[in-house]
Amino acid sequence: MDSSYQIIGNRSFLYSLILLFWSSHTACSQQAEISNDHLIPREALFSPVKISDVKMNWTGDKIAFIKESQLYEQFCSSDAAPQLIPNTNKLSEWYWTYHNAIIYIKQNKLYEFKNQRLDSLIFENCKALKVIALSPKLPNQLILELRFQEETQDGLYLIFLDKSEAPKKIMDLQGFDEWYFDENLKLKAATKPNYTEDHSLWYLDSLNGWHLIADYQWQTGNYYQRINQVISVSVDGKELYFMDNQNTDKVVLKKMSLESGQVNILYEDSLADLLWNETLIDNKSQKPLVLQSFFGASQYHFLDESLKTHFEFLQKQKKGDIKIWNTSLDGRYWLVSFMNGYPSHYYHYDRLNQTLEDILTSSPQLSPYKLSSRHPLMVSTTDSLLLPSWYFIPIEKDTNQDGIPDEPLPTVFYIHGGPWLGFSQNSWYTNRNLQLLANRGYAVIYVEFRGALGYGKKFTEASYQEWGRKMQEDVITVVNACVEKGISEKDKMAIFGWSYGGYATLRELTFSPQTFVCGISMFGVTDLLDFLENQRFNPQIWQERVGNWKTEDGKKLLRKASPFYQLKNIEAPLLITHGGKDQSIPPKYSDQTVEALQNLDKEVTYIFYPNEPHNYRKDETWISFWVIAEQFLKQQLGGNAQSPTNDLQKSTYQILVGKGNITGIDD
Repeated sequence: MDSSYQIIGNRSFLYSLILLFWSSHTACSQQAEISNDHLIPREALFSPVKISDVKMNWTGDKIAFIKESQLYEQFCSSDAAPQLIPNTNKLSEWYWTYHNAIIYIKQNKLYEFKNQRLDSLIFENCKALKVIALSPKLPNQLILELRFQEETQDGLYLIFLDKSEAPKKIMDLQGFDEWYFDENLKLKAATKPNYTEDHSLWYLDSLNGWHLIADYQWQTGNYYQRINQVISVSVDGKELYFMDNQNTDKVVLKKMSLESGQVNILYEDSLADLLWNETLIDNKSQKPLVLQSFFGASQYHFLDESLKTHFEFLQKQKKGDIKIWNTSLDGRYWLVSFMNGYPSHYYHYDRLNQTLEDILTSSPQLSPYKLSSRHPLMVSTTDSLLLPSWYFIPIEKDTNQDGIPDEPLPTVFYIHGGPWLGFSQNSWYTNRNLQLLANRGYAVIYVEFRGALGYGKKFTEASYQEWGRKMQEDVITVVNACVEKGISEKDKMAIFGWSYGGYATLRELTFSPQTFVCGISMFGVTDLLDFLENQRFNPQIWQERVGNWKTEDGKKLLRKASPFYQLKNIEAPLLITHGGKDQSIPPKYSDQTVEALQNLDKEVTYIFYPNEPHNYRKDETWISFWVIAEQFLKQQLGGNAQSPTNDLQKSTYQILVGKGNITGIDD
């Protein structure tokens, strides 16, 4: 098989949060202050995004990327100097063309940068445009979606980059929102939104028009990315490859003959959903070659066994799950990262010579410091569910590097939000918090529990009506496993989470009050009955999955699962925080919980951020929060904490209750 291929999935926003950059000047200025105890500065971990959208060209000798809202290109070498592409400030999207030019869209105009020359193509009265398709067979042509002030002009247009011909409208939009073409730029398939707020998939018969392939029902996973997704159209236009979980438990790879209409399952994983945005595709045939799923660590599924040796070689070079961003047209060169709970670092892999060259890092300010590696943790429940958790431990506490600390450690158990959340293993928004905790001397456990996405429908459905019950038992099951494996010190364990994780933290402290010595609950709901009675978004889903607030039995279930009605059971000190502009879970839930805890003479500290919504947006907020949270955990578990410096003043906050509970804080 010809080995030219590409990686798809640039539209997946789940990976957009992992790309960070910060000025090396600031990192160096703080390094001297903390180098003796190896603490990573909070500001280095919570820096704003500076580099993103890194792509290699089709010949495999250059990359381009967004830095400070502008586009740069450079040769694939760590000592190459980036070159600024002119007029790219605040562009909306960009691509490499197949003749090594760069095209980008800015202010509803199409620009091409080729041979150091910038050219533009202006469409009069155009209010929006989007690149839909390019082809190596027709490198001078592309398909654009154009929308005009006059809606009758809206449609898909064939564009000639050399302006040898005028743009040609090839079809009206017809309600479709995504289109898929063969190498001759002939339309073969498309999707359109449907009444369930999901989408339907169609293929185009040149003789008989559009035919429905599948009409998908809305799924919770669509919060993060489309679960059901087209992968590619074969170059000859005869086959359509797509992933979905229609009539299956897991997301599987399917192949459809566009001549006969027959659909076959090409591959399925027994443990987890296949991830469409991690599919490696042959550039010349457009057939899938390597598939990925995630179950505590990336699982690779080879449709072309010859590629296995290259993955094995790469796994020997660096720790972490292999992420191939894209490849050269002939398949010789790969743009690679190793995803291990780190921000992205980019390497250039030459398959022919089996050489791996460092190109650039998205976070140079972290280069002086060692980050912890992710380790998988498989735990079985009493009802035979396998929970694919993972964890980080401080590097210096694992001298033989077997993934188990030299002795059990003080441990923080992190409970993610959602709870119907998935595909977050490489989210730097989350991992920067876990890396901070590991750097401060703790084992940090990412607890996976029933209800999470990415492991099939049955895994998600096992959480229905189990808030405060089996979902909480799953947490204790993981806790017990960590103690048994020698990861966690039994008498020094904390629990921490935000959103659903904030709820779960409080629920665990009432459900199993002697397990944890302290808890951190961030913007969590505490009264499920009140929350569901006032829920306006998809109330039927909440009723099905959490409880029916309209019946007496349902109300009883919800009260029993609500921490607010069990607060008297809490024995551990609590740190609670909430944002004043949180519309998902209003701050009243934390307000009333803190007041009730005070009335019960419980130890609680309450930090309020008046300008923050749900899931804190500002890096400065996280920095100031961890000034307090580090001291709180140090006081309860005995780990390390960076001195407050001036980090506390970087955000607008109020310590409404319990300022005196935490030593070392002076605001």
